[in-house]
Order: sequence, then structure tokens, then C-alpha cells
Amino acid sequence: MRESWGLDMVLDTILIFLEEQEAALIAIFSTFDVDGDGHLSLQEFIALITSISPPATNAAELGKLTKNTSSVVVVVYYCSI
Repeated sequence: MRESWGLDMVLDTILIFLEEQEAALIAIFSTFDVDGDGHLSLQEFIALITSISPPATNAAELGKLTKNTSSVVVVVYYCSI
């Protein structure tokens, strides 16, 4: 019985952590979704990526992202969940 209580406490703590992370991701997404349509345009996505410090990527890598839209779709989908 005690082991179950310990597991429940750990799971509750993890769920609280995940809820806080979700709230933070939604706040970040909302900040960069300038037009409020629930999707990040390429320009909004680039603004998000270039605002990260230290920079997550350089200009050449951002150019590659514009050619590989599947990468953008995956990130935008993840951010919009």
C-alpha cells in the first residue's frame, strides 16, 4: 500500500511539471503568433527561433529551414499542441 502512495506522489509531481511546461509553451507560442490565427507563419517562426539566446541557429541554417518546410511544420505542430 505504501509503495502505491509513493508512486502516486511521483506521478502527481510529474503531471504538475508537465502542466507547467505546457503553459509555458503556450505562452511562448502566443507571444510569437502575432496575428493570433493559431499557426506560426514562416516569419513568426523565424522571429521565435532568432529570439532564442544563445541563437539556436545561424542565418545559413535558417535558409535551409525555409527550403525544408516539413521541419517547420513539425515544430509548429508541436508548439500548437
